[in-house]
Amino acid sequence: MAGVVGAVIGYASISTRVPPHYVVRPAVFFLAFANLMALVVRPRVLAARTPGGPGVTTPQILLTVLRERPIVLVLILLLLAGSSRSLATAVQFGELSRSTYVRGMPNASTLVIRMFAISIVMTVVSAAWFAAAGGLWAYRSWAWWLALVLNGLAAAISDIVQIFTRTYVFDAFATAAVILLLLPQVRVGNRKIEREVSPA
Repeated sequence: MAGVVGAVIGYASISTRVPPHYVVRPAVFFLAFANLMALVVRPRVLAARTPGGPGVTTPQILLTVLRERPIVLVLILLLLAGSSRSLATAVQFGELSRSTYVRGMPNASTLVIRMFAISIVMTVVSAAWFAAAGGLWAYRSWAWWLALVLNGLAAAISDIVQIFTRTYVFDAFATAAVILLLLPQVRVGNRKIEREVSPA
């Protein structure tokens, strides 16, 4: 939480104003990393500092955590990319709904309502991508289904648009995520990976 507050204060204090939709993209990854450090790495650091515990540093524990589940780690990065893109789209529509250009149109009131609604929907979608990433890391079976639905829809929609518009809009991230989700060690609730990393 302190890291998030610090990032917000840092953004507010810079002299050159950066468009918000550019800021939210890395913010999603920063928030995920902050959660990883607070909920996964820190408990292991505290356990290592107990009397008789192994003398390891925080970077060493972080590296160990990241190496434990490489396939799931790649999948989570893909899910976070989806969350980042969705949140950036939500912010862009929110900015457009308040722009002078849109408010100067004859049907401005209708456009503003629609853009605001789209912004809310994309924010919810971004939260769903983020929840799927966190759930997969925590061995939640519902997260596998949520990730499969989100990535399956994203890949299917990009393929349909590509066919009917004849433009190259192939979603490589979503397609790669679907392939990883269908791997046995990920598909069955991460049970294979869990057995490999759990203490005997």
